[in-house]
Amino acid sequence: MGEVICPEAEKFEANAVANKSAWPWQVGLKATPNNELPSLDFLIRTYAELAENYGVGNPKRDKIPLLPYNLLISNKWFVLIPRSKEGHKGFSLNALGYAGFLLATAESNLAWLHENGPAQLLAEAAIPTH
Repeated sequence: MGEVICPEAEKFEANAVANKSAWPWQVGLKATPNNELPSLDFLIRTYAELAENYGVGNPKRDKIPLLPYNLLISNKWFVLIPRSKEGHKGFSLNALGYAGFLLATAESNLAWLHENGPAQLLAEAAIPTH
């Protein structure tokens, strides 16, 4: 059994294999072939496909991404999460946030986080599913 790289790893894997999303926000997922380290070709094709499908843009056409987004890659899954903004309530919501690790700074509103919870914090910056 391999080392768990993030708290959401099992959820990412299960959803990528099932080709579905269990989150209330947009999450582009793709399982890697044979649970092996993905090839460069797979990474390029998957990024282009998910970026286009989730409104981030087309890397061949758009000089910069059309939306902020997070990217997480393992030997089992590739995840792209488009966002409406960079953060919320003083929290910068980078890829680690959606992987299950939140970083609080002096600007972070911990009272808001305790009242509303981490899932709501992530939802505030993510793009809701339709």
